[in-house]
Amino acid sequence: MSFTYNNTNYTTSYTPLDYINCEVIDTDINDIINYSNVQFTGKFNQTTGEEIQQNKIFGNLDNLKFKYVPETTTTPKLYLQGSIHKYNNDGLHNYNDFDKDALNESLSKLHFNTGILPKNLRLKGIECGYNFNTPCPVETALNHTLYWGKKPFKHFQYGIGKESGTSKETLSFYAKGAQHRIDECLGRIELKIKDWSPYRLNYNLNTLEDLIKFDQTIFINKLLNAWNSVIFINPDLKPEHLLKYSSSYFWEHELGTTKNSSKRKYHVDKLKKLNRACADDLYGQITNSLKNKIQELNLKSTINKTCVLTGIDISMQRSESHLLSHTGLNHLEFNDPEKYLFIKCKFLTANWSNTTKAEQHKRIAHNIRAAYIYKEKNKVDNQLPIF
Repeated sequence: MSFTYNNTNYTTSYTPLDYINCEVIDTDINDIINYSNVQFTGKFNQTTGEEIQQNKIFGNLDNLKFKYVPETTTTPKLYLQGSIHKYNNDGLHNYNDFDKDALNESLSKLHFNTGILPKNLRLKGIECGYNFNTPCPVETALNHTLYWGKKPFKHFQYGIGKESGTSKETLSFYAKGAQHRIDECLGRIELKIKDWSPYRLNYNLNTLEDLIKFDQTIFINKLLNAWNSVIFINPDLKPEHLLKYSSSYFWEHELGTTKNSSKRKYHVDKLKKLNRACADDLYGQITNSLKNKIQELNLKSTINKTCVLTGIDISMQRSESHLLSHTGLNHLEFNDPEKYLFIKCKFLTANWSNTTKAEQHKRIAHNIRAAYIYKEKNKVDNQLPIF
């Protein structure tokens, strides 16, 4: 699948996830509450183990929010909400790129801390978006971003962002750099899908695992089409056009009350044409920057990367990695248990077999690194990757 822009065909398969809204399924909820690294408050006293009766109990793991509902008509429920992107940054921010490697790293980290796999997360909604550089300070561009279709944009995030939408979807554009006091030209556009039922019914996307394996071009196209529906006023328009098309009265009253949709389309198309005719086509430049970022991340996500010693896929590790690390080991354990056991037997000595999994993975990674250094130091040229 692909999208086309300026007569260029872009093949894509990945879009950066941010917020996810899920129900935890097909796993022992009590194990997560009692034995995971999630800090729950309300249900159990973590010191004494005493049970506290409440209708809802909440937990937190690096800004991922857990909600446990013990009193239901059938069985207890556990929900997870939050930014899987921020989780990759210890819950602090999401202003960097979130490529496929970072997603895999987050999922491995989640599995290690909670035992939860992507197949255990039944989707209720998602948010996808991109951070990219704009040709001017983002707050300047925000002042000229008026409507998404017929819905007006409204300020949020203390005035450094705007969002528009319905109970099913929202489109947001905000100054990500200003939010964190870094680059004033670092912007973010994201689409939140609140109603997941159409994707469950039409594409059989029930769990996060289903979504990860799915060609995500439809979500990229959906975000691009949403941005393409934005009514944006170039500040360099002629005064008479700027006065007319900047008026909310014009869009909401003169056109908003008419049943003639072709009249509104005429003015939307005319405004786009006027914007493009400006020497400084700000909307076009923002769109191009967004497109370039989409292509950049997708090209990066298609590059296969393997451990130089073992030959194991390490595409889920950080871009600078070249040897299998704890992140890759976590990923390998639940994706290819047979290969994981082989690596464990080869690189973990018996005196470490009764230690924690974290210590074992640390030791395996250490031994792989030591073996690689020995190979390079002694010029063992005939040693091929294990896989």
